[in-house]
Formats: sequence, structure tokens, C-alpha cells
Amino acid sequence: MFYFSQWWKIMKNNIPIVLDETQTDEIVKALKNGKAIIGQTDTIFGIMSSNLEDIYELKQRPKEKKVGCFISNTNQISGLNEKKAGILNKFWPSPISVVINQISYRIPGYKPLLDIVKKTGLIFQSSANISGKDVVKNIEEAIEVFKDNYDKVIFIKTKRKNSVNSTIVDLDNMKIIRNGEVDGNIILDEIKEIK
Repeated sequence: MFYFSQWWKIMKNNIPIVLDETQTDEIVKALKNGKAIIGQTDTIFGIMSSNLEDIYELKQRPKEKKVGCFISNTNQISGLNEKKAGILNKFWPSPISVVINQISYRIPGYKPLLDIVKKTGLIFQSSANISGKDVVKNIEEAIEVFKDNYDKVIFIKTKRKNSVNSTIVDLDNMKIIRNGEVDGNIILDEIKEIK
């Protein structure tokens, strides 16, 4: 477990802080204390934070480009009716993101990450890259790409392998934005039946 003196020494010497994915309590504490985390999600390497502005700053991302949210249950989606929640609960946790009221949500299908989100509540998330550049594929690349932000970021070591982007289903406009590992039509078809 890290103590304040250790954190201060690490940051003073510009050394990246790396935690194992099993150190859930330390990761949760870091997020609640304003740190962003970078590590493997249920799809690709991601950057996550409780502070939306941190995502934009660290990625140098234009404000007109939206970021998504990780949640732990459908009650965290504002304005979601019971029937739609029931359908989403059939498919979540999984690498499927849904857009509702112009906000992208996902219950991640990777237990260590989901355990973190259950303790933090909703967190913002995006791919781990500088906007317009390639997404990092491992922790070594992440440490190099974000080397100027060691004071703002914790890196998470994981055993999970990198995968493909999430499927994104836009329930506002009833269309698939992107198909990933899972075909978005499986959700869209069921939602259409209750409209």
C-alpha cells in the first residue's frame, strides 16, 4: 500500500506510478483523489477519470469530441425506462456501449475494472492515446506516451490482452455507430420491439 511520503517521492523524481489491477482499493483511492488511470479495459487500452476535464487535457482532445462513461448498473443512466434497462441488463456487462441522451455508457465486461467502477461510481473513459494518434497497446507504450503527466496518472498493470474497440449502439437515433466484437443489432432489434 502506498503512503503519502511514497507518492511524493515518486512524483518528485518523475517516476511513473504503476499498480497491479488487483490493488483495487489503491486504484479507487487514486481516482477519488483526482488521479486518472490508464490500463486495459474490456476492449482496448483506456484512460479513465472521475474528472471529465482530465480526459480532455491528457489526451489533448478537442472539446467537440465526446467521451464515454463506465457505470456499474443501469440505475446510473438518467431517463432510462424500465423496459430498456431490462434489455440492456441482458447484455451487460459486455464490450457494448450505448448512447442515450447523447451520452455513451458501458458496464465493462472485465471484472477487475467493474470492481473499481462499483466502488467509484460513474467514471469517464476514452481510448488511451493523444487525440489523432494510435491507441497504446500495452503499459510500456502508455508510460512513454504519457511521460509528461506522471503527476496526474496512475498506470495499471493487467494480465488481460488488448482486444478490439467496443460496439457502439446509438439508442437516440436507433443505429449502430460501430460494430466491435459484438454485433450491435442484437440490442437494436430488441429495443425496436418495445418502441
